[in-house]
Amino acid sequence: LGFGLELKPCSTDDIIDIAMDGLFFFDMFLCCNEAFTVDGPDDTVTTVTDRTEIFKRYGRSWFLIDFFSTVPFGRIQNLISMGGITCSEDTGKQSGDLTMTRLLRILKLVRLLKLARIFKLTKIMKNVDLDDINPALFSLVTLVFKTVFVAHLVSCFWYFI
Repeated sequence: LGFGLELKPCSTDDIIDIAMDGLFFFDMFLCCNEAFTVDGPDDTVTTVTDRTEIFKRYGRSWFLIDFFSTVPFGRIQNLISMGGITCSEDTGKQSGDLTMTRLLRILKLVRLLKLARIFKLTKIMKNVDLDDINPALFSLVTLVFKTVFVAHLVSCFWYFI
């Protein structure tokens, strides 16, 4: 987490974090089963539903980013170092191989690749026709999102100070 915080085992934040990881794994599963279209000659469009072709395409595009950003390397490190799942406050940290610990902490940075999913969203948004949306409703929704984002930034700075 940001600001050097560590989640306590079995806390509400920890459970939410596990649930979010589960949702990202579910998203990976859906992407492995999502048909896609291919433009052919003479303005024909073919829908590809073969799972091997779908997985090959996903493997060449977003699979590695999704995989390395979804796998909870910190949890795996804790499970290995503590020898199992525990909900006690005593984490029982043992003096292990510092090099392995540092490598696993560096792998936590890979989770920032979840931000790369924003590029996926922009690709999807190109296909959305915004002409059918009421301009007043669109302005209202945009204002709400901007307000929530600014409130988030202010609360982060407030916590940081």
